[in-house]
Amino acid sequence: MSGSFTAQAKGPGSGVVLVEVYDPAPGGAARLINRSARNQVGTGETILIAGFTLSGRGTAQIRIRAVGPGLTQFGITGGLANPKLEIFEGNISTPIATNDDWRDAVASVFPLVGAAPIAAGSKDAAAIVTVRAGPGYPTQVSGSTGGTGFR
Repeated sequence: MSGSFTAQAKGPGSGVVLVEVYDPAPGGAARLINRSARNQVGTGETILIAGFTLSGRGTAQIRIRAVGPGLTQFGITGGLANPKLEIFEGNISTPIATNDDWRDAVASVFPLVGAAPIAAGSKDAAAIVTVRAGPGYPTQVSGSTGGTGFR
């Protein structure tokens, strides 16, 4: 199968859900290019936590964004006004990368992975980080000033 796909997880009430995406092609031919999620970001125990694992050997350069204000271009209101992005290796102790208010330098990679552009100087967050195969990489999104909203 190739192309773009959408998966939704929802229920009759509120709660925690885990959605996992795998790229299991034999011989390492497959390549997961873009994965996105939209969810409510709260504070404390209700911040958004997602993660990824790099299989195989070696390292890869990963581009990660937390788009809040940039959602308005899609007609989505209530976006997280000033997201903060933190990427961890293994356990959640010290982040290997943090971003609050992305820089124009990462904009050139957005079209390479099928990501929509976001306005220069916005309060969205984005980072490019080199990770190694093996450990999991928990990624947290919170409001940089304690705010809440969609990401």
